[in-house]
Amino acid sequence: KLLTSTQPNRMSTNDVTVMVHLTGRKEEESGNDRTPLGGTATLCLYVCDARLMGAAATLVSQSQVEVSSTTAPTKVILPVPDDLSKLQQVGKAWQEMVEPSLYVALDNTSPTATLTYAKGPVSRIQPGQTVDMELRPKASK
Repeated sequence: KLLTSTQPNRMSTNDVTVMVHLTGRKEEESGNDRTPLGGTATLCLYVCDARLMGAAATLVSQSQVEVSSTTAPTKVILPVPDDLSKLQQVGKAWQEMVEPSLYVALDNTSPTATLTYAKGPVSRIQPGQTVDMELRPKASK
């Protein structure tokens, strides 16, 4: 079952906290004002065995995030099950993996996303960890 950050009354010490920072601000001209813009993205948390190169990672949870350039970093909680044995990749449970880890990536298929990577996905995350992720507005077409 896919977890989402909107499930009420659900907190676990295994949850991953992502502090989303907006960089490379796109600016919009309005008269003499230059107004920094924020945006939206969908963050996805995957489980993988870092030793299994090429094997598809398994989606654990996801959350939409709206980032405002006028605020401090945006905090996003990505749920992780209390029972880590529920985290599996290619039939292997967390405790059976050689080098189990999580990573956070963007859902690049989302048509409403206005943010993209300033730096790449965040990898080698352990349950309960807090990580930083830098995003920037997508270039105008």
